[in-house]
Amino acid sequence: TIKHEKERLQLNGQLANQDTMLSATLVTSMPKVQLAAGNKLTTDSLQTDGHDVLLSKKLAKKVFHGNAAALTSSIFIGKRSYNIVGIFNTPKESYSALDVDVLIPEKAYTAGQLNPGGQKLAITFQRGSDISQLANAIVRQLKKSGTERRNGSYQYFDYGELLKGIGNVISGLTLFVGAIAGISLLIAGVGVMNMMYISASERSQEIGIRMAVGATPAEIMKQFLLESVMLTLTGGVVGLVLGGLIAWMITAFLPFKPVITLGSIIGTFAISSIVGIVFGILPAKSAANKNLIDILKS
Repeated sequence: TIKHEKERLQLNGQLANQDTMLSATLVTSMPKVQLAAGNKLTTDSLQTDGHDVLLSKKLAKKVFHGNAAALTSSIFIGKRSYNIVGIFNTPKESYSALDVDVLIPEKAYTAGQLNPGGQKLAITFQRGSDISQLANAIVRQLKKSGTERRNGSYQYFDYGELLKGIGNVISGLTLFVGAIAGISLLIAGVGVMNMMYISASERSQEIGIRMAVGATPAEIMKQFLLESVMLTLTGGVVGLVLGGLIAWMITAFLPFKPVITLGSIIGTFAISSIVGIVFGILPAKSAANKNLIDILKS
């Protein structure tokens, strides 16, 4: 919160980890004050967006109980840190522009208001550049000569590395889910094969009658393969419907809406058909190879 009062400002600040209201004056040159301790504001700190300020002796005594402790401390105004480089004696004239708690270079204060949360630098690299190496070199240079180096630390954030890490996690999860799905398909396929073996065994009379009226082994085999595929397709349709219902039910708890694509539907039917053929071919061959004479005898 800032309130202008002629040449003085009322600022919210923090000293010695205590929030306090400070009176301040912005200066563009070294003010005519008597120093009690420390150094004057240099030309460099006045002409750049530095971090040097002067603190009144009265406030230094009140907060730090002495000049020495104050000179080794910092003052926070907003989110910007300032270094206390000198302690000045408050002039005797009341309501003077220099009768304040702190004297701040105008450029330093303006920079803090324009960039209260620090500065960000976006850099675009040429295609094929070693981003990590270049970013580290830039950070080293900023730490050496960056204008904000005294107010914190420089670091870089590479979204490419983040996306790469997320991609690796997603790939791992995809492989894990794929492995579980593969095991589930194997178990389901073995179950279908057992059911078709039982069906071929219990329908021996039907197979014998069909052979007696002229059905060939190939036709018997096609019949059982078709039944196997129909069985797995039915399972695929049921799974697709259940998956769609579950996705619809959890939509209320997700920030996005699940979508069942045409490709996933086609993939479901294709995989179901392949499982039916692969695990149904042995029972179908067993049914087609039954001996008609043995069937009639039984």
